[in-house]
Amino acid sequence: MTGDYTGSKFNDFLDGMVKVGFTIPVTKAFNISPSVQYWFPLSGDAKKTYGYNADTGLKTPYNPNGYIKNNWVYGAGFTYSF
Repeated sequence: MTGDYTGSKFNDFLDGMVKVGFTIPVTKAFNISPSVQYWFPLSGDAKKTYGYNADTGLKTPYNPNGYIKNNWVYGAGFTYSF
């Protein structure tokens, strides 16, 4: 949602992601797989905003898919085979 903006349409790269993970065998049947992901905007337009929305306090994005900022995501997966 770009609000009342009437300028040019967003037409640029959106975001990129780098993910690292590995598997730790705990037993023959049980594994733990921790991972880290990093998302980032690939262009100036992807992180461009028009300022803040006074009602919500959130940034108003130029990108119709939403504001892209640098994000870290951590997680772990558990696998049990039987």
